[in-house]
Amino acid sequence: MLYKGIVDNRKREMTGDDRRACENLPLQKYISYHFLLRDSLISNGCLEKPGCIWNADETGFNIGANKSKVIGPSRKDIPVPQISAGKQRLTVMYCGNASGQMMPPLFVFPEPKPRAYDPLNRAPEGNYIAYTKKGRMDGTTFSKFSDHFDKVAGIERPVVLLLDNVGSHISQEVFVKAKKKDILLYRIVPNTTHLMQPFDKVYSVL
Repeated sequence: MLYKGIVDNRKREMTGDDRRACENLPLQKYISYHFLLRDSLISNGCLEKPGCIWNADETGFNIGANKSKVIGPSRKDIPVPQISAGKQRLTVMYCGNASGQMMPPLFVFPEPKPRAYDPLNRAPEGNYIAYTKKGRMDGTTFSKFSDHFDKVAGIERPVVLLLDNVGSHISQEVFVKAKKKDILLYRIVPNTTHLMQPFDKVYSVL
């Protein structure tokens, strides 16, 4: 190959500019975060209680197909309709703890709320549902998630909940409410969740 050692076939990476930039942050920034979190876990008696250390992360699913290939009939004479992906999506907030326990998720569907059926029909017990204009998490639905978390996280307190820095997760109302219920909210260093989020690095292996 003429350009061997210079260019090659590679798998495309979806890491954004902000995330690439964060990899150049001083190591001390990461170390300081971990020491502060560790000291807080120790002072609150949570370090040896993995069931009290939680991480929540949301994932969005586009409503409609966005791939050129789909699953369809093998017979070529049966056409497969093209459904383009819209701007609406379904958001799912997952939450799990360091002992491997998963909490029933929160589903955020796009409005309007259906009248003829329940989207959670036959879903596992304990799942929670909310509706927003485009099926995206906002401050109101995150406040509902905090109430959902409070009910499902158990009676032992305090508990720690690690979160990313999405705007909808940053609310003085939620932080004040969580403090009253002995829920300790900790935000992960901005743009570093692909490196530091437990769901991405630890829980996904369980």
